[in-house]
Formats: sequence, structure tokens, C-alpha cells
Amino acid sequence: MVVHASVENRTPHPEPPLRGTDERARLDALVRTAAAGDGGALRIVGERGSGKSCALDYVIGRATGFRVLRVRAVPAERDIAYASLHLLCDDLLDESGFLSARHRMSLDTAFGRMGDSRPEPAEVGPAALELLGDIARAGPVCIAVDDAHWLDTATAEVLAYVAAHAAGRAVLLLVTTNGTDSDNYLDNVPVMRLRPLTFNEVRTELASLSPGPLDESVVQRMLLEAHGNLRVLAESLQGFTAAELAGGFAVPAPLRTRSCSHGRCCIGRAAQLTPPARQLLLAAAADPSGDVVLHEHLAAELGASSEVLTAARLLEIGECVAFSCSELRSVSYHAATPDDRRLIHRKLGEAITDDRVRKIWHLGLAAVGHDDNLADELEESAGLAQSRGGAAARAAFLEKAAHLTSDRGRRADRALTASAAKYDSGDLAAAQQLLALVDTEPAETRRAARHDWQRSRIATVARPGAGSIRQLLAAARRLRALDPTDAREAYLETLTAAMAAGDARGGLLTVVAEEARLAAAAHRGHPVDQLLFGLATRVLDGYGAAVQPLSVAVRAFLKHAPDLRTTRWFRLAALIAADLWDAPAWMELTGRSPVAGTGTAPATPIGGDASGPTMMRPARQTGTALDRLAADQALSWRVTPASVGRCAVTTPARQWLRPLLAPISETAHNQDAAIPEAVAAAVLHNAGGRYDEALDAARNALRYDLPGFAGWALAELVEAAVRTGDLTLAAEAAARLHERTASAGTDWALGMQAMADALLAEERTAETHYEQAIERLARSDIRCQLGRVRLLYGEWLRRRNRRVDARDHLRAAGQLFSEIGATGFAERTRRELLATGESTGKRTEDNRRQLTPQESRVAALAREGLSNAEIAGQLFLSPRTVEYHLYKAFAKLGINSRAKLQMAVAGWRPDRATSRKPSSTARATN
Repeated sequence: MVVHASVENRTPHPEPPLRGTDERARLDALVRTAAAGDGGALRIVGERGSGKSCALDYVIGRATGFRVLRVRAVPAERDIAYASLHLLCDDLLDESGFLSARHRMSLDTAFGRMGDSRPEPAEVGPAALELLGDIARAGPVCIAVDDAHWLDTATAEVLAYVAAHAAGRAVLLLVTTNGTDSDNYLDNVPVMRLRPLTFNEVRTELASLSPGPLDESVVQRMLLEAHGNLRVLAESLQGFTAAELAGGFAVPAPLRTRSCSHGRCCIGRAAQLTPPARQLLLAAAADPSGDVVLHEHLAAELGASSEVLTAARLLEIGECVAFSCSELRSVSYHAATPDDRRLIHRKLGEAITDDRVRKIWHLGLAAVGHDDNLADELEESAGLAQSRGGAAARAAFLEKAAHLTSDRGRRADRALTASAAKYDSGDLAAAQQLLALVDTEPAETRRAARHDWQRSRIATVARPGAGSIRQLLAAARRLRALDPTDAREAYLETLTAAMAAGDARGGLLTVVAEEARLAAAAHRGHPVDQLLFGLATRVLDGYGAAVQPLSVAVRAFLKHAPDLRTTRWFRLAALIAADLWDAPAWMELTGRSPVAGTGTAPATPIGGDASGPTMMRPARQTGTALDRLAADQALSWRVTPASVGRCAVTTPARQWLRPLLAPISETAHNQDAAIPEAVAAAVLHNAGGRYDEALDAARNALRYDLPGFAGWALAELVEAAVRTGDLTLAAEAAARLHERTASAGTDWALGMQAMADALLAEERTAETHYEQAIERLARSDIRCQLGRVRLLYGEWLRRRNRRVDARDHLRAAGQLFSEIGATGFAERTRRELLATGESTGKRTEDNRRQLTPQESRVAALAREGLSNAEIAGQLFLSPRTVEYHLYKAFAKLGINSRAKLQMAVAGWRPDRATSRKPSSTARATN
């Protein structure tokens, strides 16, 4: 049961995610001890937006089997005695059967059920404690109070008493406060303070949302203005496009939310400034870099003093110029007239002498009408802008250059180039708008063909389907006669779009592939042309025939000096390397991606981030600490080709930021991500032993033969089919996998082949296949697959009662999974270790210690809702054996049904459900 108090002035935004392994570990420990009957309390302190409520959500999400009582205190009820306690405990009074008459009377009186007076907190505290202890007899209780600084005094005193006496009872009390004097009754409750964001965390999160490199000074300025608060940071970014986030080429977006009280005060003080001071404030708003020297130069030129702005608590000037309230930057910029903004941008451009790209950018924002010289400079600077801010920055420079060009023909050419750049950066709306600058041309001209191609690209994203692919193909044909180089790239984009749609279009994919290969056959000197030829061969002649030309293309990408064409297709080349099971090339390509992948990527569903799932990455590509915290199974896959991307499972902070940054996400191409997500789901379900679901996901992933995903999906399908007993399907999937791995011939490929063979082999040959798989995968340095084959081998050995041998492989697998953050597989490994009789966790002191390791594992899985058949499939037992273990576990736990199992083992995981050293009797049960 969850109880919610009335809500007043709630923010519409979700809470930021809980950060930090120390905080998580502390909360996990509280849940464990409370579940074991030894409760406790914690006061979580932090300012608004720091993640306090998220910490409560985190605990509640892990408090399996707990009775959850949650309330949010509000100012309106602060003067009503016992208001929040009433919300928490009133219903419990009717459930309690052992509460003493004296204590029941105290609570009845406090809640207004009888009498007119209110008892003292010293009397109600022991009564509330006894009530909660009584309810906890049926299972542990978790009390969660948001905004406890608004609690009425009586409730605060009672909860302080409960906190002080929770030890020895299955009662967990958690409160969140802002650390003010108003919560002083709870001062003696242990504290966990949520720290502000660090510079590296801000940079990591912004980098995950930006299509290109970030300006370090911009990150520093954003951090200072947000005061380390993730919510404030996200709110300050609302309305920004990808171009505005990239490389510091930004102007503040209009506010989309109502100002907070602090923001309104700042805005009021800003309105009282003198005109020169307001101009200086506008200059600070217009310069995203926060350059102190530049700011002081502008102050002298405008005849204003920055001290006035700092004294008014509007600016903070240290290492950079930052606004004391992030909202004030946007308000100051958009309150100014367009003429005033252009004036300030001109002065900024004239004052900047050491950064030509920033100088040209500000001068471009100051320009009115046509200025061909400035347009030329913007076009020339676009390449440098891309190196600093990615594709979005290049597109922004080209867009401005097009608008400033006077000649209609040159303006049209620049508009087409800018539209293509906007499209590649994910800004479809701007790409469409730029086409309006292109006048109607005769159909046979190159400009008309480019216009037709660009219009077709946008239409394909907006309205995907066979009609759009035919439109792309027609545009590519027109380009072929007028610009063969552009035509080959157009064919590659058309081919990838058709591949993502599958060959369910009446043979359309074959038609596209035939024309694409013909276009590339005579022009294979550039890596992109080689990639086109190889990919078309894959469609027409199959995987085996395409291995050689695609390998040539991958090597060409590695050797070729990056240019605009290669960077646009670099991610697809990396994905092809994975499709070829070429681990060294994959490692090198993914390692280069921050340099080579400067944010430019064609809008093809198979041109996404080729680093793949976190747990499948090679040794030196296992991601950052934040990546390793991604969800419970640590699986992260970016599948959108441009801008911020979409993640099947994302890091917590990105998952929270992305809804708040919808304008950025909306500018990215929402391509078909079903296949990558299906592969990710198959991995997750296999990790958790949900083999029926893994089977469905793997089948779904194989609807289309998508490069980079089909091979992985086949490997997942083999394991899922074997575990569900569908050996015919498993053999068919293994045969299809062998066609690929034998053609590739790499250690990675042959290791995957040996692993599939081991799963299907007879007992006398399986061990040889497992050992071959381990040897091959160890050489390929694909760590997660190495861990998986060790896990499978350990499971196989354990089923044959070779427990000592099994433990060696299971320990090695667990270590690998822990290092790369694959907690789903790590949990499965721990369960398997328990079945060998090894203790992997701290003992509890209740009846659960009587369970054998196998009983512990069976009970834990049953608690999670798995049927006897599902448990049997995961533990390699018969359903009858599972039933036997459950019968023995029920007897030892004093229960007689699965429904009571939740309470009997509440908050318990098998890595904490250990037993005494296994006796011969215990070993026999396995």
C-alpha cells in the first residue's frame, strides 16, 4: 500500500536520478537489515532538484515484500497536529490485532476518532512504534516522507521517536528534508547528504545529449549557474536545439516554464538597472562562453560596471561569468529588442580577436539583409565549427551563410548544402525550411536533382514506407546522370533505408541493391563506394559473398584520411566491422568514433552508434562509470543516427534529462529502432533466465537481416531455444549462425560458433566445444561473451556434479560481469554459484538460514513470480524437482503457499540467502 498526501505547488518535472555508488550501497544496506528484522532510519538532505525523492523511489523499488507507507508533507497542513501521521497510520489501526488498549486510545485520540483533546507526542510516539511493530509482524514496513521540513511538529516528534527505536523491528523510516531549521526535531536521525553535480558529471551528461564536442567554458558556466543541481541544469537547457548546445554556438532559448521565486526576484532587480548596466547584462547573456576578459572589455566600451551586476546578485564573476539564476540569462536576452541584440552581437564579434569562429558567429548574428563577404566567411568557417561543435554547428554556420547570400543561384546552392547538414544533424524542421530558399529549376539541372533528393530524404523520415523508398530511388537515379559521386552516396542511403524496412516491399530491396551495386562497380576508389558495393552484395548474394568486399571497405575506412564523406558513414562502417566479427577493426573504429564521428551521420536506421550494448563492448570500450550504472542489466544501445539518439536502456541521468530536453530529441530522426531494441531485449531476458521472452525477442530481431544485429540475434536465439527445449529451432539458428561465422573465420566468430555447438552438443563433445569457445573469445577480447561462455560452461559442469570445476569458471564469469557492469548476468552467475554450495553473501539469522542452496535459489525465483516450469528451465531441473524443493522450503519457512513466500523472504536475494556448509544430505538434493 502506498499512501499519498495532498500535493501543493508540485513541480511538473520528475526527480533527478540517484547518483553515486556510495549512496546506493547505503540505501541497499538499510533495506537488507530492515528486511532481516533490524530496522533503522535515515534523513536524506538536499536542495530542491538534488534527487531526494528519487532516493525514496530507489528504496521503494528495492523493498520487495515491504508494506510501503508514503506521504508528502505540505505547508498548508503544518499547523494541524498529527496531520501527516494520520495519513500514514490511520488505516493501520483497523488492521492491528495486538495493539494495547492504552496505545490504541492514544492514537484514536490523536486522529480525532474519539475525544476533543490532542495527546502529547511523548504519549503518541510509543503508541505509533507499537502499531508499526505489530504491522511488521506480517512483513517489513517502509515509511517514506517527502519534504519532512513541512511536517507538523507533532508528527515530526513522533517520527523522531520511531527513528530512535526502530532497531530490532522490521521498520524502515526514510525522510527527505532541505536541511533547514524547520526539521530540527529530526536532527538526531542519521543523515545522507546528496552532493551537487561535479564538472565531469555535467560534461558527461551534456556530451550524451550533444551531437558534437562541447566547449569546456560553456560547461563550466552551466554548472556554476545551476549550482550543481541537475534539475536546474535541465530547466536551463529547455528549448535549446542541438546546434545551440554544440560547441558554444548558442543564444538563450525563451523560457518554457514559470519562474521560481528566486528567479522572479532576480528579474525584478534586473528591471531596475540603468540602460548601460542592462546592456552589459545582455552581453553576458549573448556570450555562452562566459569569457571574463571579453566581459570586462564590453563593460568598458558600454560605460557600465560589472560590480553593479554582482552587487545586485545578478552575476557571479570568477573563472567565468555566470548568472546567479539560470532563468535570468534567457529573460535578459529575450527582453531586449532585436536591434539591441544585434548591437551586442556586433560588439562581441568586434571585440573577439583570438577565436575567429566565435567572431564570425557573432557577426553573423548581428547581420541584417545580405552580406556576401560575411556569408563567404561563415561558409569557410563551417568546417572549423564542425570540429568544435559537430554537425549541428556546421549546419548552423551554413544556414546563416545561405540567408546572407545575395545571388539567387549561390543562395540556392548554399541552402541545399545547409539543408543537408541540418538533416544530418537531426534538425528536420530547419532542413525543410531551407528548401524554401531554392527557386524552381529546370528538371535536368544538378541543382534541381539535389533539391529533389533532399526533399525525398526528409519525406522518408516523416513518412517512412515503400512509397518514400521509391521516392528516394527515383531521386538517386536523377542524380546518377548529373552527379555520379553524390548519386552513389544517395544509393547507399536508399539501400540502408530499404534494408531497415525489410524485403516486404515487393522486391523493392532487390531493385535498390542491383542499381546500387551497378553504380558502385566502376567507382570503388573511395571507402564509401566500397561500402556501397559490399552492402549491395550482401543483399543480393548473401552474407558469405559479402565478407570479402565489406572487409575491404572496413579496412579502407581505417586507412583513409577522414573527409566529409567518410565521417558521414563512419558509424555504419563500425557496425559492419561488428557484423563481420572483426574484433580488432571494431575496437579501432569505436575507439576512433569521438574523433571521426563528429556528429555527422546520415539518417539511416542502421547507421547508429556501433559500440553496441555496453556488455558486448571490447575490453577498452566498456564505457564510463555512468555507463556501467545503466539500469540493472547495464545495457546501453544508442540507435538513432543523429543528434542525441535513443537508448533502449539509458544511464539514469540521461533517462531523466531526455524528457526535459524534448526539443532537442524531437529534432533527431526517429528512425526504426525495433531491431536493435529487440536484440537488447533478447540479451536482457537471457541474462535474467526469462528464456521464453528471450526467444520472442530474438525472433523479432531476425525479422530483417540487419547488419550488425542479425548475428548477435542468432546467438541469443540459440541459447533461448535450447533453454526452452526447442532443439529444432536451436539447430536451425545455429546453422544460420555457422554460415556467418565460418565465412568470417575470426576468433570472435569461431568462438561464438563453438559456444552454439556446445549448447547443442552431446555430453561427450560439449566440453571440447566449451573449451574452444573460451580460447577463441579470450583471444578476441570480447569480454562479455567470454564471461557468458564461462557461465554456460560452469552451469554445464555443475549439472554433472563437477562442482569444483564449475566454481572456477563461474567465479571468472562473475568477475568479468562485475567489471563491465553486466549485473543481470552477474546475478545469474551468483545463483549458479549458490547451487554449487558456495556462499556468496552474508548469512541472515532467521529461518532462511535453514534452506539448502538449491532451496534458496528455488524460493528466490518463486518469489519473483516464476512458475515451476520456468524455474526448472533456468536451474536445469525437472518441474517435479522444483516442486520438491519448494515443499521443503515452505516447511522450513513455516508457510504453505507462494502468496506467503513474499513476506517470508521479503527483501531477500539469493546472494544473501546462504546456508551452513552443505552436508551430504544437502548436496544430494541437487
